[in-house]
Amino acid sequence: MGRFKINRTPANSKKAYVATGKNPVTGRRTTITGGIKKVIPGPKAQGKQKAKNFLKRHGAPTSAKQYINKVRWQKGPLFGKTINIPKRFFS
Repeated sequence: MGRFKINRTPANSKKAYVATGKNPVTGRRTTITGGIKKVIPGPKAQGKQKAKNFLKRHGAPTSAKQYINKVRWQKGPLFGKTINIPKRFFS
């Protein structure tokens, strides 16, 4: 398992989050950025960008970045929190 802390990106960035942690396979520190700044994920999202439609739109995650996006859509933005990413998402 890789432990990654999710934070907001700087104001001049186009991405919504930056996750920093250690790759459990290589042992190196890794930074993952993603999300769209104007879209707020989570169970309270409105319109066609609803959380229940996320898996229909994207399918099952196959990478660490996709796993983070899935968790954010299920639980909300998670800024300042740490999540565990299973080792199978790292190469």
